[in-house]
Amino acid sequence: MFPEQGKEVTLADNNSTIVLKVGETFLLKLGESYDWNVSINNEPIVSRTENGFFAIGAQGVYIANAAGKAVLTATGNPTCLQSTPPCAMPSTLFKVDIVVE
Repeated sequence: MFPEQGKEVTLADNNSTIVLKVGETFLLKLGESYDWNVSINNEPIVSRTENGFFAIGAQGVYIANAAGKAVLTATGNPTCLQSTPPCAMPSTLFKVDIVVE
């Protein structure tokens, strides 16, 4: 659980539940080893902020907009897939359930 504003969510939080209050934010920081495609199933509850400046390896800052539940998923494709020859590393899936009180 993440009670304070500005918490980092990392790969270690995979398959966990995050509890936030309306207005709280978190930095999604999944690292640089994968090219991440992030989605949220309920954007009226949680959405990415428009601030475009993030730490290296971060995928954005997200804000709790309203009480409810949302699921954040991220599919990561290894960056080495773009090399020649491409690597054989598998893609990975990251998921957190978000409860906004």
